[in-house]
Amino acid sequence: QPEHATVGRLCEILAELGRADARDTLYRTVPLYLFAPLDDTVHPADCGDSGVVSSCHSTGDPRTSSIS
Repeated sequence: QPEHATVGRLCEILAELGRADARDTLYRTVPLYLFAPLDDTVHPADCGDSGVVSSCHSTGDPRTSSIS
């Protein structure tokens, strides 16, 4: 079925057919995000960490602080 067709599944079938050369070529050329179907991926909203690091913390009055 087309909705179950993934690059990862193609690589499994190529390995079953003894075509490790073709499988290895796919591994080297296809972006990693294409190996897993979208419904198997973790969405950024599902995790508590945004991955953004802030470097704008200030402990003093920004009008009087100086950069050294």
